[in-house]
Amino acid sequence: MNVISQLLTERVSDFDNKKSQALILETYDHSMLPSAYLIAGYYRKCNRELLIVPSPNKKTTKKIMKALNYLDASYNLCEINEFIEGLLNDSKENELCEQITRLSTYSGTEALREAYNSLGYCINSVLAVSSNELTDLQVIVCVTDQSYDQSLLYGILSGRTVVFAEYEELTVEFFEKTSSAKSYVFCVPEQFSVTNMNKIFTSKENARNNTPLGFFYPFDSETREFFVLKTYIYINLEIPLDFPYHFFYPLEKESHTFEFDQFKVVLGKGSSASPKSLINEKATFFFATPHSNGVDMSIGDAVLCAQRDFSNDNEAINKLMPCFFSTTCSRKTEENELISALDLRSALVFLYTCWGVLLKQSVYDERSSLAFQFAQSPYSAVLLTTYSMSLLDRTAGPIIAEKYSKGETIGSAVEYFNTNHFKLYNDSRNIIVIFGDPEFKNSGKRPLQFQKAFEQYKDFNSFFKYFITNSSEVNTRTQTEYVEWNPSLTKGIEYSRMIINGSRLLGKPYFSDQLQVLSDKTESLWITILLYFNRLKQNDHFQMEWPDFYKKLRRHYREFQKAWFQFYQTMVFNLGGYTRFQVDRYFSLSERDKESNCQWCPYCGAPVRVEIKTVEAIGIRRRLIECLNCATIFDGLDDFLTGQIDCETYWKVGDHQNIVIHIQSSQVMPCYYLAGVIMEPFDKRNPMKMPASFIEGTLHKGDSHHIALPSLELPHDMVQGCYHMNALIIMNDKILTLRKAIYYIQ
Repeated sequence: MNVISQLLTERVSDFDNKKSQALILETYDHSMLPSAYLIAGYYRKCNRELLIVPSPNKKTTKKIMKALNYLDASYNLCEINEFIEGLLNDSKENELCEQITRLSTYSGTEALREAYNSLGYCINSVLAVSSNELTDLQVIVCVTDQSYDQSLLYGILSGRTVVFAEYEELTVEFFEKTSSAKSYVFCVPEQFSVTNMNKIFTSKENARNNTPLGFFYPFDSETREFFVLKTYIYINLEIPLDFPYHFFYPLEKESHTFEFDQFKVVLGKGSSASPKSLINEKATFFFATPHSNGVDMSIGDAVLCAQRDFSNDNEAINKLMPCFFSTTCSRKTEENELISALDLRSALVFLYTCWGVLLKQSVYDERSSLAFQFAQSPYSAVLLTTYSMSLLDRTAGPIIAEKYSKGETIGSAVEYFNTNHFKLYNDSRNIIVIFGDPEFKNSGKRPLQFQKAFEQYKDFNSFFKYFITNSSEVNTRTQTEYVEWNPSLTKGIEYSRMIINGSRLLGKPYFSDQLQVLSDKTESLWITILLYFNRLKQNDHFQMEWPDFYKKLRRHYREFQKAWFQFYQTMVFNLGGYTRFQVDRYFSLSERDKESNCQWCPYCGAPVRVEIKTVEAIGIRRRLIECLNCATIFDGLDDFLTGQIDCETYWKVGDHQNIVIHIQSSQVMPCYYLAGVIMEPFDKRNPMKMPASFIEGTLHKGDSHHIALPSLELPHDMVQGCYHMNALIIMNDKILTLRKAIYYIQ
């Protein structure tokens, strides 16, 4: 090793007279790439003053240069053949030259495996790893043989232990016996889905394993390799101390900007500094809490949009939003600007939103996602985000940023936050996922001064009050006595009242008329139901013309149900079906529905989360089924157990689509029903007339129902892309909504 160290040091000096921080070894011949990695790996072991960075082509070299320029790091460029030629012509006999010569006899993965072994490392099988063998080691977990290349590339550069495992071997036992490891980097195959991720986290959680875990981005071979290279650069070079920390809260009604020392906190559209003006500014940490579908997200006067840099490469991709096929846009206004993810310059990007990353089998193709572009960005070393639904917590950014600024690894900071967030919200044990190396950390030389900011700004203090007191503490509530009322007879009416009043607060003129009609029909039905049940109780005392009363009751149910469909159709056309009717604030935090048998999404096969929400004051219980891919697919009162929209997923104009609604309910008595479906427009500001239909009738006694609806036909002027089918089912006064993604293809 001493001879190799001396030889490499002398050779590097031939290209580095100015004592640069990095030397880029560019490769034109792909067969020479393993040798470039071998040289970089050897030099890392013997010399930490300079970083040798292999590059497979000129395109990647440009990205590497951008990353180094962002870090204000000096560098030189050398062609690999020129570098090796000097080594082979050296008079000293050495093992490195022999290994480079030997590598030329291998190709692909075998060449990388040989290079990894030449550095004195070996790949471990998960079955052969003992319980204490990985103690305090930073481990690369290679999941299936499709991940060998990415695992070996990072193993060669970082010198870390590589452990090979098939998916079925990532069990509770694996996480129990490897729990003493310092951290995991998981390299996963390109077919990686939320189902795979969920199984990994479930096994880790069941093993009570708190070791920090990060994933390397899995999609597209070029992106996979560049993700390794930029991680290697950022993990070894320091970020300049004067780079700021940016925190964005675009969903806040007020617009204000707090500035203190190194950080800026922007509420709404900001005041002194707008989000758009800060996007291009070099930063250490970027945190935002927008709404997102994984493809775009609004941050004040800026919209991060993946369509800006999307490249189809002549490949047929159907699972895209309509704006990828046309000039229509549901986000652009006169007041905002569409910005590419590649314009955001921050070493660490924390997108605390639903679907910050799209994996395989998502509603939209992963190549159309913002995460795909962040993985390709030379400015972002680590992406922190969610892989499904999340309950937002204002303190997430400050908690993780403060720990990171003090020199803790990002993996340790995220593990801390996830643990305490779960105690508070009980939603997901691994709400924040790391895409990058969990060992990524700051020098700790300039920690954030949040406490001083709290002392100076009263408004800032109030906004982050939970962070100040300690985000892991829950306020205790005093118990008060109250008289319970059992609302089972009219709980659907009470739920409708909540929706009506919550919707009125929006102040939207386009559904005010329908809202008033629904309110009138709701109250008429309510008083009729009360009279009906009261007369039932008094049946022995008063004579009633029951046939006439049944007709009256049926008429009020029908009018209520039709008013509901008209209101919901207007909501879907103008706000979208995924609105939850403005009533979430009145319901408790979610509780897992332990009695549910629903475990998998009927549309994509991914795991689902079945939860119960309660309005304790009046006894209303709501069941939500949320797919880790498809979002909320079921939202209704707990009388409904499961529901599914049964139709084709891919539609063509002119085809008549048959639709069947399947429902399982705990309500077994006969009832009046209305079932309808509404296609949601893409652009709610200029909605085209979308197909919708409903059917009404009487369901006989039973808990399982299959309702066939009139067939639908798509309009001829629809733009191809992904749309959402929304279904409304009303059984007497009980409300259920279903949602399914469909794709219009030409």
